[in-house]
Amino acid sequence: MKKFFIISISFLLLSNSALAVQPITKVTPISPNFSINLSGGAGDQISSFTVSGNSILIAGTIENSKIGVTTGYIASYKSDGTKEWECPIGIESVVTAIAKDKTGNIYAVGASVPTPQAPQPKLPDTSTINPDNVNVDQVTTPNNSLTNLTVWLISSTGVLTQTYVAPMGEVLIPNSVAATNSGLVISGNSYKQNFSITMDQNGVFGSITHPKLANLPAVQ
Repeated sequence: MKKFFIISISFLLLSNSALAVQPITKVTPISPNFSINLSGGAGDQISSFTVSGNSILIAGTIENSKIGVTTGYIASYKSDGTKEWECPIGIESVVTAIAKDKTGNIYAVGASVPTPQAPQPKLPDTSTINPDNVNVDQVTTPNNSLTNLTVWLISSTGVLTQTYVAPMGEVLIPNSVAATNSGLVISGNSYKQNFSITMDQNGVFGSITHPKLANLPAVQ
């Protein structure tokens, strides 16, 4: 009988503890410090940001609906939302990553469309009958794909000082960049695979590598 009484008391204590009312945690909604409005185009997007002292650097792409092209864009804002400066950095380009080195230089990384090459003059074809001697212009196919890996060097005050280009031959999207003591390490995705490449402080690109992702187990 004594054992039964002790067990019963213990059970009641545990039950009362489990039924005790838990303290209520008050959730306070957080409002954004400020909002950013770029050009207002449907294709506007912010791809990357980083903090620089008391400022926030944002990078992305704005759409110019009047001429139908995109332009890489970078801007600096104070913590209260005040714009310090902005720097459009290239027509027919996108900016997808941003980094800052120890000296304060800003590197915006993205892709751009190759500059159209002037068509080479075509020698007359003497084997074709052309009694009227009509000049036929050479037909060229425009290249409007984002196949150039592009790095824009921007000063801490928002001045574009240099542009570095590495033709890749295929559409690519850099998605990360890290500033090191020797330059930059850039990685991203191309049309077919991942890629990684370095750029030294003189703007010289290294050899591209294609790291493989680890094989994931198949979903059962």
